[in-house]
Amino acid sequence: MSNKLGKVIGGVVVLGLAYAGTSWWLGSKVEQHYQAELEQTLLRLGASKVLDRSYQRGVFDAQATAVVEVMVPAELLPVDVRAEAEAEAEDVPAALLPVRVHLVQRIKHGPVVEGGLAAAVVETRVAQVEGVSDQVRPVFAKVQTPTVRTVHDFSGGLSGRFVLPAGEIAHPGQEDGDLLSWQTLTYDFSRSGDRSTGQASLHWPGAVWRLYSVMASGQPGLELQVKDLRTDYEVRGALPDQWLLMPGKYSVDVGLLQTRLRIPGEGKQFLTILSMSDWRSEGQLSLQNTSLRMQEQGAGKAVVLEVPMERLAYTGLTEGLDRGVIEPLQNLVQKINQAADPMAAIPTDEALRPLYQSLLAAPATSSLKVEGMAAGSQARLDLKIGLQPPAEKPADVPLQFQVLQALRADLGLRVPKQWDALIAEATANLVGPEQAAETCLLPCWAEEGVLKDEGDAWILKLDFGAETGLRLNGQPLMGAAP
Repeated sequence: MSNKLGKVIGGVVVLGLAYAGTSWWLGSKVEQHYQAELEQTLLRLGASKVLDRSYQRGVFDAQATAVVEVMVPAELLPVDVRAEAEAEAEDVPAALLPVRVHLVQRIKHGPVVEGGLAAAVVETRVAQVEGVSDQVRPVFAKVQTPTVRTVHDFSGGLSGRFVLPAGEIAHPGQEDGDLLSWQTLTYDFSRSGDRSTGQASLHWPGAVWRLYSVMASGQPGLELQVKDLRTDYEVRGALPDQWLLMPGKYSVDVGLLQTRLRIPGEGKQFLTILSMSDWRSEGQLSLQNTSLRMQEQGAGKAVVLEVPMERLAYTGLTEGLDRGVIEPLQNLVQKINQAADPMAAIPTDEALRPLYQSLLAAPATSSLKVEGMAAGSQARLDLKIGLQPPAEKPADVPLQFQVLQALRADLGLRVPKQWDALIAEATANLVGPEQAAETCLLPCWAEEGVLKDEGDAWILKLDFGAETGLRLNGQPLMGAAP
C-alpha cells in the first residue's frame, strides 16, 4: 500500500515539476514577445516615447511596468512642473507639455490559466498619472481607469477586450459648463499568430461633448453627440507588419451622430450642423496582385445645415493604388500621432519620396458619389480622381510635381431648384434674416457664373488636368501644372 502511495505521490511531484517547468518556459517566451511588442504598440497608439519599462518574471506569473510619455495641454500641469518641463523640452510647443503615464501589467503564465489552456493571460491597467495639477484633478473625479485583458494562445495568436468604463469630465459645480460624458465602451479583438487574419468589434452606447464656455464671449457653443455606435472589422490576408489599410470587410452602424451649435442668449436654442440617424456604412478592402482596391457605401437619414433629408447616401471606390503605399503611409501616420505639434510633423519632400514613388508606380482611380433626397427631389455630387503616371518619368522633375502632373480630377454637382427655399430658410436660421437677405445663394451664384442654369436644377462642373489646368464649367481658372 505504501509503495503504491509513494508512486502516486512521486507521479504528482513529477507532474508538478513538469507543469512548473512548462510555465517557466512559457513565461520566458512571453517575456521575449512582450519586450519586442510593447514599445512598438505604444508608439503606434500615439505615445511620444517610452521612458522606462521593467519585467519581473516568476514561475507562474509576472508583473511588467512601463512609463509612457504623452503630450497634453500645458494648462493642465502644475506651475512648478510646467516650468521644469518647458526648460527640459525646448523643442516642444509651449501649449503642449509631456505627462507621464504609468502602466502595470499582470501576466499569468500557461499552460493552464483560469481554467483554460493558454500561453498567457495579460491584464493591463493605468496605475498612476504624473504631472496633472491638484486644481485639475477634480475635473477627472468621475473617470475610471480603462482596462485591457488579452489571452495569448500557443500559436502566437491573441484575443482580448478593452473596456473604458462610463465616466464624465466636467468642472464641479458648473451645471451648464463644458462637459465630456460617455457610457461604457467595449472593444473586442482577436488576431492569428501570423497576423494575417483577425476580427474586431466596438460598441459605444453613447457619448456627449459640450463646449459651452465660449458662449461667455458671445460665440456659439458646440455640442457633439453619438448614440449606439457599433463597428465590426474582419481582417483577411494582412501582411505581418501591416496595421493600416488592412484587407478585409467592415461595417459601421450609428443610431445618432449629431453636431449642433447652441446660440448665446435666453433659453436653449440649437442649430443643427449635421445629424445622421439610423446610419449604416459597409465596405471592403482587398489586395489584388500588387494593388489595393477599396469599396464602400453608406446610407441613412440626415439633417444638413437645418435642411432635413429623407435619405443621404454615398458610394466610393478606389482601385489600382500600388500596395507599396502602405508602409510609407503607416510611417507618416505614426509620426504625426507622436508629434507634439502635428502640423510641424509633416515630413519634407525627401522624406515623402517613398510615398510619391508608390503613388507613381501605377495608374489609380478613386470615385465618390453622394445623393441627398429632400422635399421630394434629389441632389447629387460626383467626384472622380485619377493618377495617370507617364510612361517615362523625367529625372529633372521633382516627384511632387510628377504626382501633380499625373493628377486628373472631375467634380460634378446637381442641386434641384426646389431646394432654393430650403437653403434660404436654413441660411436665415444660421445667420439671421437680415444677413441672410444679403447672402449670395444659389441664384446669385448662377449670376456670378459659379453655377449653370439647366432647367429645373443648378449645375456645377469642376475639372483639373496637367494640360488644361483648373476649369469651372469649362472656363479656365488656373493654368496647367508645371
